[in-house]
Amino acid sequence: MVDTQRLNVAWHKFRDLSRLKRDMQEKWTAERSQQVLAAKDVLEDTIRTTRGTAQGVVASLASSQDILATTRKIVHTFESMKAQIKRAQQQVAAIREPIEQLRVYHEANEAFRELQIVAAATNCLIPWQLRGTVEWIWPPQTGVEPPAIPIGEAKIWCDVCGVLVEETLEDEGKPRLHCLDCPSSDQCGACYDLLRSTESHLRLSSSASAEQALRELLKIDRHASHALSRDALHICHLQDRTKKYLVEEDTPAGFILSAFAAYYDRLALGITASFTDVSRPGARAFSTALAKAGGFSLKLHDSFYWLTYSQLGMLAMRVARRLLSLGLHGQFIGICGYNSFEWSVADFACMIAGCGVVGFHTTYTDAIAQQVFANANVSALFCCNDVVQHGSRWSLVDLFRDFPDACKSLKHVILMDEGDVVLPNLTVHRMVDWVGPESDALPSLPDPYEQRGVPCKMEDGSIVDVVTLLYTSGSSGAPKGVMMSALSFVSDIRERSFASPLVTASYIPLSHSSDRMKLWEFLGNGGRVGFVYYDPCNWSDHETLKKAGMIDTQISGTNGVEALFEQICPLKPTALSCPTRIWNGFYAFYNILVGSMPSTEALEKLAGMFGSRIQFVATGGSPTSAVVKDFIKRLLPACNFVDSYGSLPFSAPFSLLPLFSLFPLFALPPLPFLSFPLLFVCMCYASKKLPLLVGTTECGAITANGYVIKNKGVRVALRDVAAQGFTNADKPYPRGEITVSTPNMSPGYFHRPEATAAAFVNGWYRTGDLGRFDPCTGRYEVLERISAVMSLHDGTIVFPGPLEAMYGDLDGWANLVHLHLPAHGKFLIAVVVPNARLLERLTDSQCYCSALSCSEYRPCNKHFAEQDEAMLLKLFEEIHQSNCNGCRSPAHVPARVRVFQQDQTFLSLVTGSLKLPRQELDKLFMHLLQ
Repeated sequence: MVDTQRLNVAWHKFRDLSRLKRDMQEKWTAERSQQVLAAKDVLEDTIRTTRGTAQGVVASLASSQDILATTRKIVHTFESMKAQIKRAQQQVAAIREPIEQLRVYHEANEAFRELQIVAAATNCLIPWQLRGTVEWIWPPQTGVEPPAIPIGEAKIWCDVCGVLVEETLEDEGKPRLHCLDCPSSDQCGACYDLLRSTESHLRLSSSASAEQALRELLKIDRHASHALSRDALHICHLQDRTKKYLVEEDTPAGFILSAFAAYYDRLALGITASFTDVSRPGARAFSTALAKAGGFSLKLHDSFYWLTYSQLGMLAMRVARRLLSLGLHGQFIGICGYNSFEWSVADFACMIAGCGVVGFHTTYTDAIAQQVFANANVSALFCCNDVVQHGSRWSLVDLFRDFPDACKSLKHVILMDEGDVVLPNLTVHRMVDWVGPESDALPSLPDPYEQRGVPCKMEDGSIVDVVTLLYTSGSSGAPKGVMMSALSFVSDIRERSFASPLVTASYIPLSHSSDRMKLWEFLGNGGRVGFVYYDPCNWSDHETLKKAGMIDTQISGTNGVEALFEQICPLKPTALSCPTRIWNGFYAFYNILVGSMPSTEALEKLAGMFGSRIQFVATGGSPTSAVVKDFIKRLLPACNFVDSYGSLPFSAPFSLLPLFSLFPLFALPPLPFLSFPLLFVCMCYASKKLPLLVGTTECGAITANGYVIKNKGVRVALRDVAAQGFTNADKPYPRGEITVSTPNMSPGYFHRPEATAAAFVNGWYRTGDLGRFDPCTGRYEVLERISAVMSLHDGTIVFPGPLEAMYGDLDGWANLVHLHLPAHGKFLIAVVVPNARLLERLTDSQCYCSALSCSEYRPCNKHFAEQDEAMLLKLFEEIHQSNCNGCRSPAHVPARVRVFQQDQTFLSLVTGSLKLPRQELDKLFMHLLQ
């Protein structure tokens, strides 16, 4: 528990000394004001004179006969200007310097160090960017503004001329050109205009020395090829404008509109320009048609076409006006398609128009899709042509034919890509027709801070405002719609992030919570997100077909990571979250490469696929084996790595990235605090590592590195599962179902009172995860889904998920290992889906069952050779011995092995979140298990 009293004492001491320091500094400055003003006058005169000289030299370039010599003169002039300005600024600093010798200055620094020590001892990290009062957080005092306490400096210089753009973060500084590709790099407006004028002239010149002159210019303009934005304020002040003082007052609509206004000139969303095969399913999502219809030109940067924040905001507001003109305010609207500009614009527009958003997975079957339609009462649907007519898994045409009563509430279909369709009893619109300037003439938008979604009546008669429904995949029964209120939604995305630059890629379908929430969070912090093509339904094609603009992969088992990262590499992301399947693909690729090159070269080759800026990587969604996690750490040793495996994907690790990656715990740098009306005290723990966050869609983040996130009001308890022998009385670790209570927990499942009553009991959510608690460390650990736990006839408990992840490596030879417990319960059977390397080791490749040429599965006429089974069983034993260290029973080693050759039917089971449902695998492998 945090020792708030001790922390408050240290904070008050530091605050009082800082105030005294400020008062003495002001008094001292007043006594010598004439000297300071005189030095500042000299500085301003120096800036004015040197800039005038630079302008004259740049202007002479137009009439110069020797542009190379003139360019070198320009470079010399800028270097001289920087040196003169630096000397003048040093004179101002020299007059102020004696204040640093005052005793109170050292006492304030000592108090700050003492505060750091106390914060460390009480397991708290106080980021240097923020300021406030500790008592304002424990407990929060609604409506009380913490006092402004100027602490230290945060100087921001122009990289070219050295002019001080911003002296302290107490003021808002001057507008600057901020580099979106380098950390903490800026240019003043004057230098930017002069350099762009020079560069433009050189590029238009026909002189043979123009190219060499451009190289000379790079000596002072290292941002020539970078993305720059005209930021009116420091990023910290911009972020403050995107977030309400009280989270209860914020809404998704207010949040995103504030971001559009604050970061208007920054790059926001991009689509890869390297993918050109429009014949592939979903490829038409990578289109610039929406931007062109809106009258906007996209910027090509890092092989991506980008929309700026202002352009994105204009598109979203135009679509929102169209929705309101159709009378759709306060109704649910579905979105189904591939990650694209259109998907995101539709999402933002629905929030702005006061509608509720329902994400439809493209991986639904017709039967599951009709259940979602019937449950959510969707009034309109944004979708692509693939979904309307010939979806890979479901389509509207098939849905109306097979389930005519399923979509009675559906009135409008808005096509997100090109094409025209006719659907009975429905009005079909085209999104490109909605984003033109004529939409600006429609009625104005309502107050964004009043748009809280769709009012829904609960079983107890209360009204809950729902901004989005997050549906499960339906792999384990009828899909359930998790209701999210505006408060829950905003609480998950409003955390500050100070990483610079903040760049990521998105390829997991936005109908799932992980990439969608990540996108909102990145845009709220001034970052950018690039969409890349990756369809799990086409993994087999990645392995057999050559595609334009993509690497041809003949390597079985790499899960298409080569094609995916050929698009991601030019983006140079700083943060990237990958499901376990992607990391397994990298590991398989690594094992292929080490056959032809040293392991160090193989790791270097694979690490290069992430680009040059990667700082943070995460895995999650399903268990990642220890072998693969060790491989990830060797692959990217300089990166912060998080295993965020929980019961459902959660995007929170990105919000904590910068605070941990920039400043290691207990070693904060002597940098200034930011003057903000907020104290952000981030709970951290003695592991001194980035947090391993576990969370669910129903209640958000639960634990970090196994510790309950108590500062957000999270409570965790274990519920006895006596039928399977897991109780709080277990020694040495209590075990049971993890139950959670949070202030922002979902109110339940939409129109599913029975499911809500079963999962949400007396203010607690039952996660369905089996966990254990370590009373010595205070940490919780997720063991397995309760429904997946197996029990052998002798009472041995088996958690198949972690075992499958461990065995699934099989030295990089298997694409999948699936464990099954027969009815007799005597031993485990493993079904192995081999890749090419394993097939080469097996002696009788004709014995493997394949459904490529038959309509249904049937048992094989013969089993594979006994020596093959013996080889695989020995391999299982070796993996068990090398990874378990005696911590697991020998019964955890499979006693039988069956081989299933990978085919299209196997791949079709992969869900949109890149997971394989256990029940469906049991059905698929039944002919091998009988």
